[in-house]
Amino acid sequence: MAGYIESDYLPTVKADGNYFFVRSTFALDLANKKPLVGQVAELYRKKYNIPMGENTARSFSAPFVLADAFNRAKSTDPEAVVNALLATDIPGDQIINPWKGIRFDPESHQNIYASAMLVQIQDQAYYTVWPFDAASRSFVWPFPTWKDRK
Repeated sequence: MAGYIESDYLPTVKADGNYFFVRSTFALDLANKKPLVGQVAELYRKKYNIPMGENTARSFSAPFVLADAFNRAKSTDPEAVVNALLATDIPGDQIINPWKGIRFDPESHQNIYASAMLVQIQDQAYYTVWPFDAASRSFVWPFPTWKDRK
């Protein structure tokens, strides 16, 4: 995780933060193509009075994945739960990340559907610029010189 995605970054640096790229797993603009993101983000904003950010979003799905595994295992036996986790196959439309879903590799135990995305700070907000099919804005490159910035 880059410091540019920390919740205090943009309020601190303001427009000086524009144009930086950040590897991320979440951005609020994903709601443009994935309505679930907007629904969850709005519930979060109402409860905490701040926008949902990447750190929260990365942690959001984990309890649901575990609950799903426990429900399918019908047990708290560790081996049964591990087997259920390894059988997990949650489609992308049921998660708030821009991934194809959640499914674990039996050897590495990593989510084989997880992928990175790039956001760029524009107008003091994070916008998805890659992958292009999830992008809400085009990236700005090269960055404007300091004297030419808004």
